[in-house]
Amino acid sequence: MGRSGCGKDTQLEFLLKRPDFDGALKINSGDNVRVLAQKDTLIGKKVKQLIDAGALIPLWLVSSLWVANIGAGLKGGEKIVMDGAPRLPGEGELLDEVLAFVGRAPSVAILIDISSEESMKRLLSRGRSDDTEGRIKNRLSWFNTVVKIVLDYYKKEGRLLEINGEQSKEAVFSEIEKKLEEHFT
Repeated sequence: MGRSGCGKDTQLEFLLKRPDFDGALKINSGDNVRVLAQKDTLIGKKVKQLIDAGALIPLWLVSSLWVANIGAGLKGGEKIVMDGAPRLPGEGELLDEVLAFVGRAPSVAILIDISSEESMKRLLSRGRSDDTEGRIKNRLSWFNTVVKIVLDYYKKEGRLLEINGEQSKEAVFSEIEKKLEEHFT
């Protein structure tokens, strides 16, 4: 988890290259929603409208997609890596219920923490068409209000690993590995 531009995708790539993450079930909520938006169904069309408007996809819909991924993909003892979830209030609790149902420990969240200013700087420098100053400010506002509720849940539960995201990508990953090791030993 982290503000836009914090390097989540890079760190996820590093994590999935570790031998102990070989065969991990990776679930990407954004990919799930984009696939659904391409379907010529009533819900697919509605999701496309929400995406085009920059609106939030409802919790029940996002979570139903990743719950289906867990149900279809979990075979045994492999790790589950969530990308893009949980991000909505109630989603962390729901994930923990699903994990308990399949006999797993509660989820742990990794926050790659960068400031709003650093996020703005990184996003503007990459030059993507959807990275306008106004859109970035909207994403940051959403993170600082909505996602903060999810972060507070994990922090209260003692399951939030906070990482300094304003260092080299190698140093960020080193800190992630260290905090995972500390948490799980």
